[in-house]
Amino acid sequence: MTSELPDELRRLEIQQAVVDALQRAYAENQERYAPEVGHDAISFGSAVWRSSVFFMMEALSQVNGASTSEDHNSLSIATGRCRLRVHKLGTSEEDDPESSFPNTVGPASRMGGPDRQLRFDFGDSETVEYFDWVIGHYGSATEGLRAVRLQAVGSDRALDERITRWEVIHTIFDASVRDHTVNTSSRGYNDVVETPEPIVRLRLVKDEGVDEANPA
Repeated sequence: MTSELPDELRRLEIQQAVVDALQRAYAENQERYAPEVGHDAISFGSAVWRSSVFFMMEALSQVNGASTSEDHNSLSIATGRCRLRVHKLGTSEEDDPESSFPNTVGPASRMGGPDRQLRFDFGDSETVEYFDWVIGHYGSATEGLRAVRLQAVGSDRALDERITRWEVIHTIFDASVRDHTVNTSSRGYNDVVETPEPIVRLRLVKDEGVDEANPA
C-alpha cells in the first residue's frame, strides 16, 4: 500500500503561506525571549502559538481556495477536501516525527477515521489519500523555526484519545537544507515548480511524545 499527499496540499502557495507564517511567528517572538525576566520557553511557546494563529490566518486569506477559522483559540484550516490543525511537535529538525505527537487531547485528535480517506485499488497495489492533517512545526526560542511537516491523521489513538501514529509524514521545510526550498510536486494545478524530492515517511507505531512543555 502506498500513500499520497492530496492535490490540495501539493499546491506551492498553500505550503509557502504555512511556512512563511510560522517563520514570522518564531522570528517575532525570538526578539521577546528573555528568561532572565521570566519570558522563558513556556511563555515563548504560548506566544508562538498565538502568533502562528494570527499570521496563518493572514497568510492563507491571500490563497485562493483556502479558509481559516478560530474556535476556542484553536486554528482550523480547510482547503478542498482537506482539514488541517497546527501543533508544535518538537524543537529541532532532528526530532523523530514518527514519535512526535500533540501532548494534549484536542481538536486534532478528533480528526481522522475511515470517512476521511480515499482508497484506490489497482489490483496488486492500493493507494490511500488522507484528508485530515496536522501542520507540525519544530523549533525553539534559541534556534528559531527548524522544520515544518504535514502529518496525516488516521484512526489510531491511545486510551486517553491522544494521537499515537501518523499515516504519512511530508516535510515542506527543513532549516538544515541549504536552499530551504518548499518541497512540493504539484498535480492537477497550473503551478510548475522545480524542487527536490519530498521527504515522505510512512507509518511506524511509537508511544513516545515530546517532552518539552508545548502550549502550541
